[in-house]
Amino acid sequence: MVNFWTDLWLSKIGLLINFAALDHSLDVSLQVKNVFHLNGSWHWDLIESLLTPYALPIIRRSIDPSATIRFDVFYWSRSPNLTFTVKSAYKALSNLHWDTKLPCSSVIWKLPLPERLRGFSCYSSVTKLLQITLVDWLLDNLTSTTFCDEIQGPRNVLFASLVWQLWKARNLAVFQQHLATPASILHHSIAWNKFYVDSTYSGAN
Repeated sequence: MVNFWTDLWLSKIGLLINFAALDHSLDVSLQVKNVFHLNGSWHWDLIESLLTPYALPIIRRSIDPSATIRFDVFYWSRSPNLTFTVKSAYKALSNLHWDTKLPCSSVIWKLPLPERLRGFSCYSSVTKLLQITLVDWLLDNLTSTTFCDEIQGPRNVLFASLVWQLWKARNLAVFQQHLATPASILHHSIAWNKFYVDSTYSGAN
């Protein structure tokens, strides 16, 4: 559900919590759906009581939801145009501050993996992106030192590449309705792995 105050659902004005009326008790759990009538039109009496006068004209200029009723869609709040991009996802991961006592700091971040794979793996291990049993599975595979003959490289790099490509494919499917095939995900993962391994070994020579 989209929060009325803290989610970016009106990009032209930003977070509405910055325009809350001072004389109104703030319900932080208020959802966007609560400011609509059953027919889909704005509940103006409620909106006017919640916000400062500055914000009201901007909302009035927005399209009345009742005129554009359609299926809900997902938006990516970490990019200006609300569209998911790998660059914005990587930037979000890079800006996170890691607790040095967490497994990701003592184990994952020290692994010989590309930086974005380490960042994503850390994020996966400390959030609800993966359940706790899958976190153990993630750590076991990321710390494996097994050499994979099929790809001529360490298995943990290929594993991290696969997880990264699966996550990207999931986001592209959700935010851009682009469906990647399993074959393409595997192909990109192997290519990523080969590029990293080749560049690492060539740099060491």
